[in-house]
Amino acid sequence: MHARGEITPRAGSNDFYLITTCKITEHDAANFLTQFVTAREYIRRQPGFIRHHLFENHHPDATFRFINVAAWQSMKDFVTAFSSPEFKMLIKGGFDYSSQIIVARRATAPWSIF
Repeated sequence: MHARGEITPRAGSNDFYLITTCKITEHDAANFLTQFVTAREYIRRQPGFIRHHLFENHHPDATFRFINVAAWQSMKDFVTAFSSPEFKMLIKGGFDYSSQIIVARRATAPWSIF
C-alpha cells in the first residue's frame, strides 16, 4: 500500500524518513488497516508529506506485522501533522498495538558498491 502527497518539485533533497514498526495481532490486522487508510487520507494532504509505503510481514512468528516507511520534507512537518487533534481522533485504538518510530535520512557516499 502506498500514497503520495501533493508536493512541488524541489532541487536537492534532505528528506526525513520515518520508519514505523507496528506490533499488531493477526486478529486486529483488519481494524489496523481500516484505521490506517483513514489516517492516510488525512496525512497525505498535510504540508511536507512526500510519500509512504506500508509493508505487511506474513511470517507467523514475526515481531512486527506492519512496517511503514514515510518520507517527509522536515521533522517539523511530521510533528505538526501527527500532533494535530484531528489526526489523534483518527487513530483512536479499538485494538492492542505497540509501535516504534525510527527517524532516518538517506545514506550518502562515500562508499563503493560492488
